[in-house]
Amino acid sequence: MADLTTLAKVKEYMPDITGTASDALLTSLIARISEMVHRFIGRDIVAAASPVTEYHDGGGGAHINLHQYPMTAVTSIHVSAEQVWDSTTLIAATDYVVDARRGIVQFKAGGWWDVGFQNIRVIFTAPLTVPPDVEQKVIEMVAKAFREKDVLPFETMSLKDGSVSRRAMGHFFKEQLSDLSYLIDYSRVL
Repeated sequence: MADLTTLAKVKEYMPDITGTASDALLTSLIARISEMVHRFIGRDIVAAASPVTEYHDGGGGAHINLHQYPMTAVTSIHVSAEQVWDSTTLIAATDYVVDARRGIVQFKAGGWWDVGFQNIRVIFTAPLTVPPDVEQKVIEMVAKAFREKDVLPFETMSLKDGSVSRRAMGHFFKEQLSDLSYLIDYSRVL
């Protein structure tokens, strides 16, 4: 899966970083945080090509969750138990609504998708770039990780015979989870 931002954009966000001395670390952080975001989302957020063709099992429900989203527009939807994709199996665009950001296609007025195996073909366009809000969150996470690379968080615990210091990493993971929770709209909870 591709990196979700570039070194140039991170350095633009961090104007105090000049020269190339930090480039290797920043590039590594970009790759690791991009991978963390991909794992959290559970998919590649950028379409490999557009238009995209997906086949879905009809479950008798009112909506289809596309695998690739966000998307731009639906080109066509066909429903066919025999997997014949012609004008007789085309669903009129007026029969469904699309939530492009979340990649959901829903039948209107109580309609439903026929039950079947790979009986629904959806062709749609999708952006070939990282959504701007996702890229900005990745840039912010990279900048934060870079700035905090030398900070060791400690927590002090007092005991009867004196005090003992121990490293407390819990807050780091809570902050990462907080950053990732912003991206929840790009993942699906099944």
